[in-house]
Amino acid sequence: MGESHSTWVNDEVARIYASIGASEDTRIFLEFCLHTVLYQPPQQGGGCPAGLSITQSERATGKRPLKTGTLLMMKLGIPNVVQAMELAPAVVFPLYVAACADRDS
Repeated sequence: MGESHSTWVNDEVARIYASIGASEDTRIFLEFCLHTVLYQPPQQGGGCPAGLSITQSERATGKRPLKTGTLLMMKLGIPNVVQAMELAPAVVFPLYVAACADRDS
């Protein structure tokens, strides 16, 4: 999702994400974004990442762990995508706070 938008979002893609922002799926999409930003790869030996449940972690990563580079590009792209959605500041504030506090991005 966000990995191809780590530096900017073109107008066509912005329109697509804006249409998501106008739908009932916005909450689910923002929840996915928040879990992705909060996701930190588990330390060696596996286990559940700190701060997320197993289910939340699996939503963020899919069926296999994300490589560090891919995860970083996604985390950098999420704020660009969310900005293109033109959502109310109160809705995206928790996501932006989490993104600012992320140790890797």
